[in-house]
Amino acid sequence: MQFRTSQRRALWRDFALGLIVDIFIAWILASIWGRGDPFEVGMTYLGLQVAYLLIWSRRTAGMWLWFWLGGRKRQSEHIADFLRERRFPQPDSYYGSPEDYLQQTAADGNLKPDIRLAAATELASLNAIAQVGLMQRAIQLNLAYEDAIKKYSRSFPAKSDDDQGV
Repeated sequence: MQFRTSQRRALWRDFALGLIVDIFIAWILASIWGRGDPFEVGMTYLGLQVAYLLIWSRRTAGMWLWFWLGGRKRQSEHIADFLRERRFPQPDSYYGSPEDYLQQTAADGNLKPDIRLAAATELASLNAIAQVGLMQRAIQLNLAYEDAIKKYSRSFPAKSDDDQGV
């Protein structure tokens, strides 16, 4: 169980620790390259932040470029194969997210325990990636899962109007 207040405290704690470490690094660099006065420390700190932003931008651009040039397709094919090999149930026509499909599968008492366990494991993996702060990776996996579930759904015979209760 998680509380918003504890998450907020953890966010502020992590921010403060990062700030302290960055100021300490800036102070060391300013002392090596200059006099280490507060203005130099502040400017060095700002320079570090710009460097961090540039590094993050380059990594992000490369990661998304790789994803769009083929990583998404490879990941979704791998996930669709996983769903097929484990004999996951046929997806319904609508889900709010891939997590909804996995959650429904994990909670379905009519399915074999190994299928339910595989769904719960996948759901936990998706949540863990987001919880450790790899948000872009979590978004990419969700996109790949959406493609995979659509592809997997097409491997079943089409439902007739009678099957859908129309």
